[in-house]
Amino acid sequence: MILKNKKRIIKVCLLGLFLASTSYGVSKADNIEVIKGDDRYETSLKVLDKIESSETIVLVDGKNQEKIINACNLASKYNAPVALVNSNKDKKVLNKIEDLKVKKTIIVGNVAIEDKINTEVEKIEKEGKELNKEVTDQLKNESDKAVVTENLADALSATSYSAKNKAPIYLVDKDVDDNTIEEINKNNNSEVLIVGGTINSNVDEKINNSKRIEGKDRYETSKKIATLTGSTKNIYADGRNFADAISAVSLLNIDNSMSVVLAKTEKDIDKNNENIVVGGSLFENKEKTKNIDDKKATHKETIGEKIAKESYNYLGGRYVWGASKLGVAVDCSGFTSSLYKKHGINIPRTSKD
Repeated sequence: MILKNKKRIIKVCLLGLFLASTSYGVSKADNIEVIKGDDRYETSLKVLDKIESSETIVLVDGKNQEKIINACNLASKYNAPVALVNSNKDKKVLNKIEDLKVKKTIIVGNVAIEDKINTEVEKIEKEGKELNKEVTDQLKNESDKAVVTENLADALSATSYSAKNKAPIYLVDKDVDDNTIEEINKNNNSEVLIVGGTINSNVDEKINNSKRIEGKDRYETSKKIATLTGSTKNIYADGRNFADAISAVSLLNIDNSMSVVLAKTEKDIDKNNENIVVGGSLFENKEKTKNIDDKKATHKETIGEKIAKESYNYLGGRYVWGASKLGVAVDCSGFTSSLYKKHGINIPRTSKD
């Protein structure tokens, strides 16, 4: 993957600073570049504008979060960007593939433009655990490091570590099964990050050379991973906007000295370094979060508020009638019952129940 020439980079940076100072409340003195489109697909394409060429690109349906995480992990093997695809942006994605001089396109899942792509095409049609196994199998021989996580938000933060080390990301249940543990240990990893606090603590001693990274929330966890990777530049994305944060991951494959840091508002951005912000929602959340922060001292978060907050993780997810797997596919009642169950509350899946 090749970065665009220095003059163009300077122009992009100046444009970013101008947009930031005029639209988002970031002054010209701040070393911040803002990359934002009208939706997740346009943002994804704008991120790709920062790249001059790439032999490989990974395409994935922009609505399936679990497939997107696996696609981003697979892309690290090739130092390749990831493009989020939907039918309304087909022509733009095809043009971008041509502009980048792509020789090989990897498709994770199904995309409508498959028959129109004029490159070598590799297609991975597996779902769920089978898809994750396919990706981790491809990566485990590329690295002596690995990541284990149960939470998609934590997996997103772990992409910084994965991109730097070409490490496979194992998406697991909180009780990691013995077969998965055996598979991880078989690779003789020098380090295995267990990311987040949702995986049971007894797993740590079962996985060789494991190291747990967790914070009080997703934001603190992502900062700890950024510190661990020794990043000199951060890519900030809204921790409640999965799509923008995913688009940020493509930038890691331009320069893996960077890390994705999840943030809540503009005030979380370090403006003393030349950092990048993907998406505009961090600036839009500024006043909203200020009002919330004013009430924190006297308000203890209820279980209902915790559930409501977590529901933001699944915005843009795939709707499938009868499905109930968070982060993969759900219908209305499947989403509600699964989310409540995750917090220890059992409610009926259907009216008949």
